[in-house]
Amino acid sequence: MKSSFFSSWKDILEIQNAFLKQAQSNLPVEDLLKSLTDRLDALHDRHAVSVMLKGEGETLIFAAGSRLSSDYIDQINPLPYGPNVGSCGTAAFEKKQVIVDNMLTHPLWADFRHLQPACGYMACWSQPMLSKDNSLLGTFAVYFKEPRAPSEMETDIIESLGNTVGFILERKKYEDTLKTTNASLAKKVAVRTAELKLQKEKAEEANTLKTRFLAAMSHELRTPLNGIIGAGHLLSNSKLNKEQRELNEMSVNSAQLLLTLVNDLLDLSTIESGEFKLNLEPGNLRHNLEEICALFHVSGKAQQVPINLSISENVSAKYALDYMRIKQIIFNLVGNAVKFTSDGSVEVRVSETPADTTPTSLRFEVEDNGIGISKDHHQTIFQLFRQADASTTRKYGGTGLGLAICKKLIEGMGGQIGVESQLGEGARFWFEIPATTCNASEQENASNTLEVAGITATARRQVLLVEDSAVNRTIATKFLETLNCEVDTAQNGKESLDLIEGKTYDLVFMDCMMPEMDGYAATKIIREREKTSSAPTALPIVALTANAMHGDEEKCLSAGMTDYLTKPFDAKSLEAMLSKHI
Repeated sequence: MKSSFFSSWKDILEIQNAFLKQAQSNLPVEDLLKSLTDRLDALHDRHAVSVMLKGEGETLIFAAGSRLSSDYIDQINPLPYGPNVGSCGTAAFEKKQVIVDNMLTHPLWADFRHLQPACGYMACWSQPMLSKDNSLLGTFAVYFKEPRAPSEMETDIIESLGNTVGFILERKKYEDTLKTTNASLAKKVAVRTAELKLQKEKAEEANTLKTRFLAAMSHELRTPLNGIIGAGHLLSNSKLNKEQRELNEMSVNSAQLLLTLVNDLLDLSTIESGEFKLNLEPGNLRHNLEEICALFHVSGKAQQVPINLSISENVSAKYALDYMRIKQIIFNLVGNAVKFTSDGSVEVRVSETPADTTPTSLRFEVEDNGIGISKDHHQTIFQLFRQADASTTRKYGGTGLGLAICKKLIEGMGGQIGVESQLGEGARFWFEIPATTCNASEQENASNTLEVAGITATARRQVLLVEDSAVNRTIATKFLETLNCEVDTAQNGKESLDLIEGKTYDLVFMDCMMPEMDGYAATKIIREREKTSSAPTALPIVALTANAMHGDEEKCLSAGMTDYLTKPFDAKSLEAMLSKHI
């Protein structure tokens, strides 16, 4: 090292920059000061850097400086400041830089020469740290082993370092109380740190509990819905008279819409993340819209507020769309229109928008002559948990989720949504989405019945169904039997392991949440057994689960499952899995 205090300004600038970056963190002041003095001490082995802070009254409290002996610190801490009180005491009193080149001869140390042996240093240069209003914050000092005076550059360095530390101390002043002793300051910082940690832990715990609740509700609601929808599909293929068939269709459609409402709540996190997947399938747009409007007729709402469906002549009956999402959106928009309309009607219109390129763009409109919406609220109503007027919640009900979810779904489809309305003059909600028309063969495949799906299969497929719910075992078994499958059942993962040991299966449908042994554990054991068996290929294991939260599919696949199918399921989705993996 060079004999001067610091080798160059470059060293100082690097240390100052590091100190300023650290000051942006939540480190306590004493930790910041210790880091600074340690870095400065490392530049030379014959000097010591220290920082003292203003204490109660006219005193200085030692804050940082690891090279100074504890004996010396004990004797000067706290240090009253005033004229002729050593280097730091005088610098604090006069609020200017004080240079003591020799403690044994300098007059400022006349009353403190007895401290020099405990100090172990011979010279001390001290720089006061001042706030913008020139009030004292503390002192920054450098001690030297030998008597010496600073060069002009070293004088500038001491002043620069003192000003830098003073600037940070003033900035930290509003965060930490710098009027107490060092011990008191450390205690307050520790308390505040503990409070922030506790708040963070509570927030994380609340988020974890919310996720667990949503996952549990997803499972508990989807499981009975699977039974209702599945039983309705099976019943639709039995001998029913016209009235019975209509009532059954209403029941199935109502359950499907209940599932849509469940998705509004349980799938919100997935929709917000933008990671939900569109399920584009060929279908009859008119038929799906008529189903939605019919539900309101069944509920009796449309008897008071008629719902009129108008589909333009240029609209084809056959499009590849995510019909479940479309129905979810229309259900929300029509439901709002009916809710806020006491007298009049609700008009539902669909048309193709003029376009020179594909895909085709469809425009949907839902218009009512209800209470209307002020222009000031046209944007806020599409935000989560926001309504045009808080009083509407008390009068009309609602969660404030519907329009926000509609907006996210539509944007996820590559479309847009808007509203045209004035207070007291009704409202027209509209949205446009891209759509691809289907050819005749795609439409025909989309309308295959259970009987057709069963006839297409030739050899009976050996299937193991692992499901703890008796209702869902019955529903899934009947579906699979119509698909030309011979079905064995197990109520938990442990039973499935015994059955697989004694028989060869073409495919396993495995529930995830079961008593004794769940589907994840059972699948891992099956995969471990396969490593030592002579089977040429792995047994296809399809998760058949009510767990439909974001990340559940990845969890199933990482456990060793081949594919993933959520409840509610139908014969078509089961047949798709059979065809894919057998």
